[in-house]
Amino acid sequence: MSFSYVLNESLAGFWRTRTNSLITILTVSISLLLLGIFYLVTQSFNNLMDMIKAGVEMEVFLREDIGDITAEKIGQTLVRIPGVGSVEFVSKERALKIFADEFGESFTDLLTTNPLPPSYKVRLEPEYLHPDSVAVLTREISRISGVESIVYRKEYIELLGNRLSTWKMFTLVIGIILALCAVILVANTIRLTIYARREIIRTMKLVGATRSFIRRPFIIEGILHGVLGGIIASALIEFIFVYFLEPILTDLHLALRPVLPFYLELIFLGGFLGWLGSVTSIRRFLSESLITAPGQ
Repeated sequence: MSFSYVLNESLAGFWRTRTNSLITILTVSISLLLLGIFYLVTQSFNNLMDMIKAGVEMEVFLREDIGDITAEKIGQTLVRIPGVGSVEFVSKERALKIFADEFGESFTDLLTTNPLPPSYKVRLEPEYLHPDSVAVLTREISRISGVESIVYRKEYIELLGNRLSTWKMFTLVIGIILALCAVILVANTIRLTIYARREIIRTMKLVGATRSFIRRPFIIEGILHGVLGGIIASALIEFIFVYFLEPILTDLHLALRPVLPFYLELIFLGGFLGWLGSVTSIRRFLSESLITAPGQ
Protein backbone atom coordinates (compact mmCIF):
# COMPACT_ATOMS: atom_id res chain seq x y z
CA MET A 1 0.00 0.00 0.00
CA SER A 2 1.58 3.26 -1.16
CA PHE A 3 1.81 6.36 1.00
CA SER A 4 -0.10 8.40 -1.59
CA TYR A 5 -3.06 6.00 -1.28
CA VAL A 6 -3.01 6.26 2.52
CA LEU A 7 -2.82 10.04 2.33
CA ASN A 8 -5.67 10.27 -0.18
CA GLU A 9 -7.84 7.99 1.96
CA SER A 10 -7.03 10.05 5.04
CA LEU A 11 -7.96 13.31 3.32
CA ALA A 12 -11.13 11.75 1.92
CA GLY A 13 -12.12 10.50 5.36
CA PHE A 14 -11.29 13.91 6.79
CA TRP A 15 -13.65 15.57 4.31
CA ARG A 16 -16.46 13.00 4.64
CA THR A 17 -16.63 13.56 8.40
CA ARG A 18 -15.65 17.21 8.32
CA THR A 19 -17.99 18.18 11.17
CA ASN A 20 -16.51 15.55 13.48
CA SER A 21 -13.04 16.43 12.21
CA LEU A 22 -13.61 20.09 13.04
CA ILE A 23 -14.72 19.15 16.56
CA THR A 24 -11.60 17.01 16.96
CA ILE A 25 -9.32 19.81 15.77
CA LEU A 26 -10.96 22.30 18.15
CA THR A 27 -10.62 19.81 21.01
CA VAL A 28 -6.91 19.42 20.30
CA SER A 29 -6.55 23.20 20.01
CA ILE A 30 -8.20 23.86 23.38
CA SER A 31 -6.13 21.16 25.08
CA LEU A 32 -2.85 22.49 23.67
CA LEU A 33 -3.90 26.08 24.37
CA LEU A 34 -4.34 25.29 28.06
CA LEU A 35 -1.07 23.37 28.20
CA GLY A 36 0.81 26.11 26.35
CA ILE A 37 -0.49 28.95 28.50
CA PHE A 38 0.18 26.95 31.65
CA TYR A 39 3.75 26.39 30.49
CA LEU A 40 4.28 30.09 29.71
CA VAL A 41 2.83 31.24 33.03
CA THR A 42 4.95 28.68 34.88
CA GLN A 43 8.09 29.79 33.06
CA SER A 44 7.29 33.44 33.81
CA PHE A 45 6.96 32.69 37.50
CA ASN A 46 10.17 30.65 37.44
CA ASN A 47 11.99 33.57 35.82
CA LEU A 48 10.64 35.85 38.53
CA MET A 49 11.90 33.44 41.18
CA ASP A 50 15.31 33.35 39.47
CA MET A 51 15.47 37.15 39.65
CA ILE A 52 14.63 37.05 43.35
CA LYS A 53 17.19 34.34 44.01
CA ALA A 54 19.83 36.26 42.07
CA GLY A 55 19.46 39.07 44.58
CA VAL A 56 20.08 36.85 47.59
CA GLU A 57 23.59 37.10 48.95
CA MET A 58 25.59 36.49 52.10
CA GLU A 59 28.22 38.78 53.56
CA VAL A 60 31.49 37.20 54.66
CA PHE A 61 33.26 39.55 57.07
CA LEU A 62 37.03 39.25 57.38
CA ARG A 63 39.25 40.06 60.31
CA GLU A 64 39.85 43.81 60.49
CA ASP A 65 43.62 43.49 60.52
CA ILE A 66 43.81 41.19 57.52
CA GLY A 67 46.18 42.10 54.68
CA ASP A 68 45.30 42.68 51.04
CA ILE A 69 47.14 39.57 49.85
CA THR A 70 45.40 37.34 52.37
CA ALA A 71 42.05 38.91 51.52
CA GLU A 72 42.63 38.18 47.82
CA LYS A 73 43.49 34.55 48.60
CA ILE A 74 40.27 34.22 50.60
CA GLY A 75 38.35 35.51 47.59
CA GLN A 76 40.01 32.92 45.35
CA THR A 77 39.11 30.21 47.85
CA LEU A 78 35.49 31.37 48.00
CA VAL A 79 35.08 31.22 44.22
CA ARG A 80 36.25 27.59 44.14
CA ILE A 81 33.62 26.45 46.65
CA PRO A 82 30.78 24.52 44.90
CA GLY A 83 27.60 26.56 45.02
CA VAL A 84 29.28 29.97 45.02
CA GLY A 85 28.32 31.92 41.91
CA SER A 86 30.33 35.10 42.32
CA VAL A 87 32.15 37.13 44.97
CA GLU A 88 32.67 40.86 45.31
CA PHE A 89 35.27 42.36 47.63
CA VAL A 90 34.23 45.31 49.80
CA SER A 91 37.16 47.15 51.31
CA LYS A 92 37.01 49.09 54.58
CA GLU A 93 36.90 52.35 52.65
CA ARG A 94 34.09 51.20 50.38
CA ALA A 95 32.15 49.83 53.35
CA LEU A 96 32.38 53.27 54.96
CA LYS A 97 31.14 54.95 51.79
CA ILE A 98 28.19 52.53 51.52
CA PHE A 99 27.29 53.23 55.14
CA ALA A 100 27.41 56.99 54.53
CA ASP A 101 25.26 56.70 51.40
CA GLU A 102 22.62 54.62 53.16
CA PHE A 103 22.45 56.44 56.50
CA GLY A 104 23.58 59.92 55.52
CA GLU A 105 26.44 60.10 57.99
CA SER A 106 29.90 58.66 58.47
CA PHE A 107 31.73 57.14 61.40
CA THR A 108 34.54 59.61 60.80
CA ASP A 109 32.23 62.38 62.01
CA LEU A 110 32.34 60.76 65.44
CA LEU A 111 35.43 58.55 65.39
CA THR A 112 38.96 59.02 64.14
CA THR A 113 39.19 55.49 62.76
CA ASN A 114 37.06 53.31 60.48
CA PRO A 115 35.67 50.36 62.51
CA LEU A 116 34.06 48.62 59.52
CA PRO A 117 35.83 45.38 58.50
CA PRO A 118 36.55 44.29 54.93
CA SER A 119 34.13 41.74 53.54
CA TYR A 120 33.02 39.71 50.55
CA LYS A 121 29.54 39.77 49.09
CA VAL A 122 28.89 36.19 48.03
CA ARG A 123 26.14 35.32 45.55
CA LEU A 124 25.12 31.69 45.47
CA GLU A 125 24.07 29.53 42.55
CA PRO A 126 20.23 29.41 42.35
CA GLU A 127 20.09 25.65 42.91
CA TYR A 128 21.98 26.07 46.19
CA LEU A 129 19.47 28.54 47.63
CA HIS A 130 18.01 26.01 50.01
CA PRO A 131 18.29 26.17 53.82
CA ASP A 132 20.26 22.92 54.04
CA SER A 133 22.64 23.85 51.19
CA VAL A 134 23.23 27.32 52.61
CA ALA A 135 23.95 25.85 56.04
CA VAL A 136 26.58 23.52 54.53
CA LEU A 137 28.18 26.41 52.60
CA THR A 138 28.22 28.58 55.73
CA ARG A 139 30.07 25.92 57.70
CA GLU A 140 32.59 25.47 54.90
CA ILE A 141 33.21 29.20 54.52
CA SER A 142 33.54 29.73 58.27
CA ARG A 143 36.46 27.28 58.32
CA ILE A 144 38.52 29.52 56.02
CA SER A 145 41.33 31.20 57.91
CA GLY A 146 40.74 34.94 58.16
CA VAL A 147 36.94 34.79 58.11
CA GLU A 148 35.45 36.55 61.12
CA SER A 149 31.71 36.04 60.65
CA ILE A 150 29.02 35.33 58.07
CA VAL A 151 25.73 37.19 57.82
CA TYR A 152 22.77 36.25 55.63
CA ARG A 153 18.98 36.35 55.79
CA LYS A 154 18.35 32.86 57.09
CA GLU A 155 14.59 33.28 57.57
CA TYR A 156 14.19 34.71 54.06
CA ILE A 157 16.09 31.83 52.46
CA GLU A 158 14.04 29.29 54.44
CA LEU A 159 10.80 30.95 53.33
CA LEU A 160 11.98 31.14 49.72
CA GLY A 161 13.10 27.51 49.70
CA ASN A 162 9.82 26.25 51.17
CA ARG A 163 7.71 28.31 48.77
CA LEU A 164 9.72 27.14 45.77
CA SER A 165 9.35 23.49 46.80
CA THR A 166 5.60 23.97 47.14
CA TRP A 167 5.40 25.76 43.79
CA LYS A 168 7.35 23.04 41.97
CA MET A 169 5.12 20.31 43.42
CA PHE A 170 2.00 22.31 42.55
CA THR A 171 3.06 22.91 38.94
CA LEU A 172 4.08 19.26 38.54
CA VAL A 173 0.68 18.01 39.73
CA ILE A 174 -1.27 20.53 37.65
CA GLY A 175 0.87 19.80 34.60
CA ILE A 176 0.26 16.05 34.91
CA ILE A 177 -3.48 16.60 35.37
CA LEU A 178 -3.68 18.88 32.33
CA ALA A 179 -1.68 16.43 30.22
CA LEU A 180 -3.87 13.47 31.23
CA CYS A 181 -7.03 15.48 30.59
CA ALA A 182 -5.71 16.44 27.15
CA VAL A 183 -4.91 12.82 26.26
CA ILE A 184 -8.29 11.51 27.47
CA LEU A 185 -10.27 14.33 25.85
CA VAL A 186 -8.54 14.03 22.49
CA ALA A 187 -8.71 10.21 22.50
CA ASN A 188 -12.45 10.22 23.24
CA THR A 189 -13.13 12.85 20.58
CA ILE A 190 -11.19 10.89 17.96
CA ARG A 191 -13.02 7.73 19.04
CA LEU A 192 -16.33 9.44 18.24
CA THR A 193 -14.97 10.43 14.82
CA ILE A 194 -13.95 6.85 14.08
CA TYR A 195 -17.25 5.51 15.52
CA ALA A 196 -19.13 7.48 12.85
CA ARG A 197 -17.28 5.38 10.24
CA ARG A 198 -17.55 2.02 11.98
CA GLU A 199 -19.59 0.57 9.10
CA ILE A 200 -16.73 1.33 6.69
CA ILE A 201 -14.33 -0.47 9.00
CA ARG A 202 -16.71 -3.45 9.25
CA THR A 203 -17.07 -3.62 5.47
CA MET A 204 -13.31 -3.52 4.96
CA LYS A 205 -12.90 -6.36 7.45
CA LEU A 206 -15.56 -8.41 5.66
CA VAL A 207 -13.73 -8.15 2.33
CA GLY A 208 -10.50 -9.32 3.98
CA ALA A 209 -8.58 -6.10 4.48
CA THR A 210 -5.67 -6.43 6.89
CA ARG A 211 -5.51 -4.54 10.17
CA SER A 212 -2.65 -2.36 8.98
CA PHE A 213 -4.50 -1.54 5.75
CA ILE A 214 -7.52 -0.33 7.74
CA ARG A 215 -5.50 1.37 10.48
CA ARG A 216 -3.09 3.54 8.51
CA PRO A 217 -5.55 6.06 6.98
CA PHE A 218 -7.14 6.63 10.38
CA ILE A 219 -3.75 7.16 12.02
CA ILE A 220 -2.67 9.66 9.35
CA GLU A 221 -6.01 11.40 9.74
CA GLY A 222 -5.55 11.57 13.51
CA ILE A 223 -2.07 13.05 13.11
CA LEU A 224 -3.53 15.60 10.68
CA HIS A 225 -6.17 16.55 13.27
CA GLY A 226 -3.48 16.99 15.88
CA VAL A 227 -1.14 19.04 13.69
CA LEU A 228 -3.94 21.39 12.61
CA GLY A 229 -5.01 21.70 16.24
CA GLY A 230 -1.43 22.53 17.20
CA ILE A 231 -1.23 25.23 14.52
CA ILE A 232 -4.48 26.82 15.72
CA ALA A 233 -3.34 26.63 19.36
CA SER A 234 -0.02 28.28 18.42
CA ALA A 235 -1.83 31.12 16.66
CA LEU A 236 -4.15 31.63 19.65
CA ILE A 237 -1.24 31.63 22.12
CA GLU A 238 0.65 34.17 20.01
CA PHE A 239 -2.44 36.39 19.98
CA ILE A 240 -3.07 36.02 23.74
CA PHE A 241 0.58 36.58 24.56
CA VAL A 242 1.01 39.69 22.42
CA TYR A 243 -2.21 41.42 23.49
CA PHE A 244 -2.66 40.19 27.09
CA LEU A 245 0.34 38.47 28.71
CA GLU A 246 3.24 40.51 27.32
CA PRO A 247 2.07 43.84 28.84
CA ILE A 248 1.76 42.17 32.26
CA LEU A 249 5.20 40.56 31.99
CA THR A 250 6.69 43.90 30.90
CA ASP A 251 5.30 45.54 34.03
CA LEU A 252 6.96 42.78 36.07
CA HIS A 253 10.24 43.34 34.17
CA LEU A 254 10.16 39.77 32.89
CA ALA A 255 11.34 38.91 29.38
CA LEU A 256 9.62 35.77 28.13
CA ARG A 257 8.74 35.55 24.46
CA PRO A 258 7.47 32.34 22.86
CA VAL A 259 9.89 31.45 20.08
CA LEU A 260 9.59 29.22 17.03
CA PRO A 261 10.87 26.03 18.76
CA PHE A 262 8.08 26.39 21.37
CA TYR A 263 5.42 26.50 18.66
CA LEU A 264 7.02 23.64 16.75
CA GLU A 265 7.00 21.55 19.92
CA LEU A 266 3.34 22.44 20.45
CA ILE A 267 2.47 21.33 16.90
CA PHE A 268 4.49 18.14 17.38
CA LEU A 269 2.63 17.49 20.64
CA GLY A 270 -0.64 17.95 18.78
CA GLY A 271 0.43 15.40 16.17
CA PHE A 272 1.42 13.00 18.95
CA LEU A 273 -1.96 13.39 20.66
CA GLY A 274 -3.71 12.76 17.34
CA TRP A 275 -1.58 9.66 16.73
CA LEU A 276 -2.15 8.35 20.25
CA GLY A 277 -5.90 8.96 20.10
CA SER A 278 -6.18 7.24 16.71
CA VAL A 279 -4.12 4.21 17.72
CA THR A 280 -6.07 3.60 20.93
CA SER A 281 -9.46 4.22 19.29
CA ILE A 282 -9.06 2.19 16.09
CA ARG A 283 -7.80 -0.79 18.09
CA ARG A 284 -11.21 -1.20 19.73
CA PHE A 285 -13.08 -1.29 16.42
CA LEU A 286 -10.56 -3.66 14.84
CA SER A 287 -11.01 -6.04 17.76
CA GLU A 288 -14.81 -6.24 17.40
CA SER A 289 -16.19 -9.51 16.12
CA LEU A 290 -17.67 -9.55 12.66
CA ILE A 291 -20.65 -11.45 14.04
CA THR A 292 -21.59 -8.48 16.19
CA ALA A 293 -24.53 -6.71 14.65
CA PRO A 294 -23.99 -3.17 13.53
CA GLY A 295 -24.93 -0.59 16.14
CA GLN A 296 -24.42 -2.99 19.07
